[in-house]
Amino acid sequence: MAEERPAEGRRRVHPLVRVFVWLGLLSAVGAFIVIPGLVSSSRASNDRNAWASLRTLVSAQQDFRVNDRDGNGKADFWRADVAGLYALAPSGPGSEIKLIEISIAGADAAPVVSAAAFTMKAPKAGYWYKALSFADEDPARPDPNRFAACAYPTTAAAGRTAFLIDHRGVVYRRRWNGPSDTPLLFPADPRKEGWATAR
Repeated sequence: MAEERPAEGRRRVHPLVRVFVWLGLLSAVGAFIVIPGLVSSSRASNDRNAWASLRTLVSAQQDFRVNDRDGNGKADFWRADVAGLYALAPSGPGSEIKLIEISIAGADAAPVVSAAAFTMKAPKAGYWYKALSFADEDPARPDPNRFAACAYPTTAAAGRTAFLIDHRGVVYRRRWNGPSDTPLLFPADPRKEGWATAR
């Protein structure tokens, strides 16, 4: 029987090389199918994490108010920032109140009380947190009997939902369309401004 020879000018490719080429192509196709699902799953996980983290602020604020954590003799909420619910030290260094996770304190987008001695400033699971004033109050004289905060994604890849919470413990959500859509104030009527109750 005559030996099969490759056509003139063509080299014969080893069968193992063909297998590796096919495996590479299959891997690339698989990545195009799997990666978008992983990104979507990651965003959903970040959204759930932000919702749950905001809920912990309610417990922390209740503790702050009931136990007069700042020692001012008043039953008031902490309004200055989010980080203060961890790093506020009414009796000086070593007396930090630590009512929230350090990761939430480090994710405060606008801290007044620095948590730098305990953690680096960084988003928590792709979200920043911020204390808010109410739209119907004088920002120079915040109402000590209520509080509000928000959580919003660092990028659209991190999350697609912004969240609000207030002293009543109601969490609201709305699609986040970029930095210009970040909440600046807690609205007088969140539903009228497109916020839905998050469950």
